[in-house]
Amino acid sequence: MKNTTLSFFLTLVFSIFLLGCSSRYSINKVDYKLNPYTGNEILVFESSKNNRDTIFLKGVENFYVRNDPLAFFPDKYELYEVRCTRSDPNYDRYLDGKMLFALGATSKEETRLRFEILLKGSWYYTPSSFLKHEFDSIPNQKLVINQTEYDDVKIILADDNYEHRDNYVKQFYWSVSKGFLGLDKKDEQWRLVKIYVP
Repeated sequence: MKNTTLSFFLTLVFSIFLLGCSSRYSINKVDYKLNPYTGNEILVFESSKNNRDTIFLKGVENFYVRNDPLAFFPDKYELYEVRCTRSDPNYDRYLDGKMLFALGATSKEETRLRFEILLKGSWYYTPSSFLKHEFDSIPNQKLVINQTEYDDVKIILADDNYEHRDNYVKQFYWSVSKGFLGLDKKDEQWRLVKIYVP
């Protein structure tokens, strides 16, 4: 009986020790307001060359990921992603299960924002990930689209590493309150012309 009790006690202590070896990081609940979408919107874009494209939002997913799949006791980080179906920038097809925008927890206890910006024939290659204070430091500017004025627009510039590619995007526009508004290529501009919930 003593051996069983001792064995149980040691197992319990060892389990508590193991659980204490990894950390779990969560997004600050206040930062959820950084997401301007409910997750069921349809975003319609038009280009300066009279092309059209649509992004279909497919909900919001909230989950935890491990930082190192090979670690014995990996840390876990919360992710909050706006999922979508949207055009492949290289082929004439739609891609399911992609991400438009995400929030992520960090070990610095500051939320990270991440964007995946693609439209028909257009790809923002530059890593577009910002800690919240970095995103906040980008000045708000005004952008007018079809007589609608947005005054809380962040212009996210690309570096020039991929400018030789035909689908290279120089910059994209993100409204703090309305989300993705469009992008600029070398010879074509895309703008949000309609947003609706079916």
